[in-house]
Amino acid sequence: MDFAQDLSPLEIEVLRDALRPTPAAVLSGTVSTPAWRSKPRAIPPALEMAETAEMNDECHFNYLQSSHLAMISHPVEVARMITLAAQRSQH
Repeated sequence: MDFAQDLSPLEIEVLRDALRPTPAAVLSGTVSTPAWRSKPRAIPPALEMAETAEMNDECHFNYLQSSHLAMISHPVEVARMITLAAQRSQH
């Protein structure tokens, strides 16, 4: 699993057993409008940081060195970030 590099072998095994392949029928349909034409694009981190620097102290970044599954590999840190964000939004 390329997206779960920081999980234990047991966690990867559980994910592998739980995840199922995409049914072939999903891939055989026609697309009227590609999603990339109508969906916003991801913001590059450097641009995000530059724009944040122009804002006031109400905007915060939290970085966590993790795979795509931070909520599994670092649950305490993720919960802490969510709690902090919720507390800050109440002020």
